[in-house]
Amino acid sequence: MRRYLFLLFLPLIVWGAAEDGRAADANATAFSDSSLRPGRTDTVVVKGAVLQGQVTGLTSQYLSFSLIYGRGSIEIAYEDIDSLSTEHAYHIFYKGRETVGRIGGLYDHRWLVIEKAGKKELIDVEEIDRFILSVQDDDSFTNKLHNLIPFWSGNLDLGIEIDQGGVNKRKLDISGRFEYHRQLDRAVVYGSRELDTQEVNSTSGWQETKDEYLVNLEGNHFLTREHREHLFLIVGLERDAIREIQLRSYPAGGAGYKWTPTENFWLMLQLGVGGVFNNYMTYGREYYWAAYTGAESYYTFLYGIVLRSRLFYMPSVGHSRQSWLFRFSASLTFPLSNLFALKFTLKDVADNNPSPDIGNNKITTTFALSFTF
Repeated sequence: MRRYLFLLFLPLIVWGAAEDGRAADANATAFSDSSLRPGRTDTVVVKGAVLQGQVTGLTSQYLSFSLIYGRGSIEIAYEDIDSLSTEHAYHIFYKGRETVGRIGGLYDHRWLVIEKAGKKELIDVEEIDRFILSVQDDDSFTNKLHNLIPFWSGNLDLGIEIDQGGVNKRKLDISGRFEYHRQLDRAVVYGSRELDTQEVNSTSGWQETKDEYLVNLEGNHFLTREHREHLFLIVGLERDAIREIQLRSYPAGGAGYKWTPTENFWLMLQLGVGGVFNNYMTYGREYYWAAYTGAESYYTFLYGIVLRSRLFYMPSVGHSRQSWLFRFSASLTFPLSNLFALKFTLKDVADNNPSPDIGNNKITTTFALSFTF
């Protein structure tokens, strides 16, 4: 299990090394190859220093700003901003309402002054649910999708393999992760379907060598606008015919903490209690109460490469025999465009399956084409 904890905290190690490197290069010449599209320019004055670029995000604590002379973005606290104005128009969702306009100022380090059609509107930064570049400034399909479904993000992955040789095989792996995040509430839906078949012979036809699915639902309610302390509820459903699991469910709930030192990295830790309900095809049923320990991390490297990892461990409590569930997954996503990416995924499944000939542990790796939004 230690090796998976190391992978989970790998983004933290990388982030720390990157921070050291950035400090050492603080006096280096600014980058000249900006990742921003040429054209309109936003301006922010921070403690007398004039910065030009584009506003890329807003939270209740800070503003994210990408510079015209470098890649990446910086976080600027509102109390440090002397003035703010944009040539870009933004689509802003707040308090169940929405508006599109340019930012004409920041009043009292808290209120955005939105200008549209010759009128001005004040919006409290703490009430903003979503902040997106408007379609009139970016008419790409991805940005149109973000404007249409502003609180949703996710990916749909497809992996197909056909082997023609001594043994003919067909493999299909479909998975998806969809996240809804609005104000203090977050919901994540994850599902996967894996089906492998191989040809036995010309007369017997094809035989299934893998038949499994997974559905995971998670809900978080954050207790503050900083999105740190939160309550969570998780429900997992699994089937694995080859390992004799007809249906397994494992609900759990508790409290957690999300640490977000930068917009490129976050780490979430959770503790709680739950239960595991197993319906086996041959070995009957098994139910037990369990403790829950979970963790999830996210890190974005240069060029949009994303490392995401998650694990949880549910050991039995007061059960007649020692039982447990352990799940670990890590994925590395390499973007090809705004919509498509290549994804490499590693999964480890461990539990005390009652069938001795099947074993308690399996590790799978998958390469897939991912549609992201």
